[in-house]
Amino acid sequence: MKKLLSLNIATLLSLMAAVSSCTNFSDHDLVMGEKQKNLFISGVAVDIATGKPIEEIQITMTATELYDSHEGRVVTKSTYTNNYGLYTIAAEGFSEPLTCIVRAEDPNGIYLPATSQEVMVSWQGMAYDAASKTFFVNECNFYMEKK
Repeated sequence: MKKLLSLNIATLLSLMAAVSSCTNFSDHDLVMGEKQKNLFISGVAVDIATGKPIEEIQITMTATELYDSHEGRVVTKSTYTNNYGLYTIAAEGFSEPLTCIVRAEDPNGIYLPATSQEVMVSWQGMAYDAASKTFFVNECNFYMEKK
């Protein structure tokens, strides 16, 4: 019985050593695990000729994390404008500064694609709310022209 107990303890210690040797985190991995910052973009799509809001315009946001020497994770989210032409897109789980491209396209083919807008997110400044860890981009508006 004593021999069996010492064998089980030895086996347990060997397994613990093996597991701890596989769990070797770098500083980059630790930073990646702390992704907590959020991005919130809102705006309106408007007919440039009439000034009226346009509903059912597809808004697509592509956010790319920027590391020191390369681009990182890419997150793409889409939504549609409501009957007031308004939209909001929220994305979460970032840690690095971002470059964000926002596009507006009419899936019904009535309007030309709007010019894309680029937003740089640095997690500081007036647009960043530290309490909620959220970067707000308000009035990311699109003025669209009929074909």
